[in-house]
Amino acid sequence: MGMIKNLWRGFRGGPDFTEVNHLNASLENIQLSVELPYSNIITEEPPRPIHFPFLKDRWFEENAKSLKHYHYVNIDTQAWYYVPAVVSLPNGELGSLWLSTRIKRTPDDKNISAFDLDELGKYLLDEYENYHNAPISDDEEDNFKGKNTRIRRDVIEFGASRSTPWTQEQIERETNIRLAGSGYDSLEPHQIKTINGRPWVFYIEKKSKKLSSKNHIYCMPLSDKFYLALDFGYKVGPGDKFKLWKDHAEAAEKRIMESVKLIIPNDELALTHQA
Repeated sequence: MGMIKNLWRGFRGGPDFTEVNHLNASLENIQLSVELPYSNIITEEPPRPIHFPFLKDRWFEENAKSLKHYHYVNIDTQAWYYVPAVVSLPNGELGSLWLSTRIKRTPDDKNISAFDLDELGKYLLDEYENYHNAPISDDEEDNFKGKNTRIRRDVIEFGASRSTPWTQEQIERETNIRLAGSGYDSLEPHQIKTINGRPWVFYIEKKSKKLSSKNHIYCMPLSDKFYLALDFGYKVGPGDKFKLWKDHAEAAEKRIMESVKLIIPNDELALTHQA
């Protein structure tokens, strides 16, 4: 029966809610629980912490990691691979869905309260834009930072080096082509999504309109400076394989988000939103 179902769907794998485990963590005095299908990737991992005292002085700075424009403490990472329905097909995996659960914070110099959801949403989009359009630094170890700026610079230098230098119109046209191919698009405005009576800032990061890989990111304040982020990453291979598993993965994302439970003392944000 399972084989027939897989052939009908066009894929195997992905999140399977037949058997689930619960991610439980204590974020200071906030209790977090999320219902997650078991990952179909076998890995050996060290024991995961269950207590995250993010308000303790210097704790965040001492435990945080940086990846592109993200600066965070990781709570948990899960992944589910999608593969062809027929094992013998030589076309490899179809893609994968990843979920990273993180604690993040707003920078002190921005004077932003995480409880102001619209301000938090605007900051998250600005953080992305400012990172990919940052000034170029020759000493910068992060090759992704300022990627759009590098593309614009390279086009100008290439256009000027030609025997007949490019016009401004030619420069702009070539810049747009290269940005569309290997740059980072501007993001659509954030949304406020209510899930189980609790408001979340939601936005989508997508490298290019031409590519299907994307990140669906949900953020909710934990304190004035800190917020919880659930980042669903869709890793999509070339071609049109995404159409086979897109609906299944997005339904799993919805179900996981609806399973999130947070017990927060003096939960003013949820009470205000419900009033």
